[in-house]
Amino acid sequence: GDSCEVNEYGAVDPLCVTATMDAAETTRIELTDFQKARFGEVFDLVDSNGNGQISVSELADYLRSMGHPIPSSHFEKLFKECGWDNDDDGQLSRNEFYMLMQSSLLADLPTRLVHVLVAAHAAAVATSSSGTIGRDELLPLLRAAGIPLREGISTNELIDVIDNNSSGNV
Repeated sequence: GDSCEVNEYGAVDPLCVTATMDAAETTRIELTDFQKARFGEVFDLVDSNGNGQISVSELADYLRSMGHPIPSSHFEKLFKECGWDNDDDGQLSRNEFYMLMQSSLLADLPTRLVHVLVAAHAAAVATSSSGTIGRDELLPLLRAAGIPLREGISTNELIDVIDNNSSGNV
């Protein structure tokens, strides 16, 4: 069918979710304010002349200072071929830098998966006395929602990525 049944705990059959996901229907995952603030600090470090743009040479110089001597010509190619520089001015604006950082961290998610996650979260929060999901509840929730997780994944890693106010809860 068109949809997967969600039980009272927000769990669905993972095979149903996988079978009904349409790759063309995705939900763009945006950076949190916290992530933007941290990436903004990095942007300001790399933008050594303070003009609000990161040039190829600034990026190469910064990475060289961090022990990664990558030639500027490599970044010129990446700026053009990978679509980092949306306006083709040879530099990265703050927003272009955010988009680059976002693409390196996250992929857009199938919309059906987003709906499954939202339903599972809502069901878990409804039964929680705090109105949030803590670190110890996250992995079981994701597994119950049919989200395949690699073995050994840390709840702390997941919470740190999605906890935009650093409270330890989502």
